Amino acid sequence: MSHENEHIGYAHDHLGAIAQWMPVFDADNVEIGVLQAIRSIM
Repeated sequence: MSHENEHIGYAHDHLGAIAQWMPVFDADNVEIGVLQAIRSIM
């Protein structure tokens, strides 16, 4: 498994917790917008 893909399984298991129009925060916990679309790259 390549380094860049080592967490894909973990992320995929949590996609159910992501919903359209939920708020998005930066690394400083400042709201920067809302999620408008979810696109699978797999």
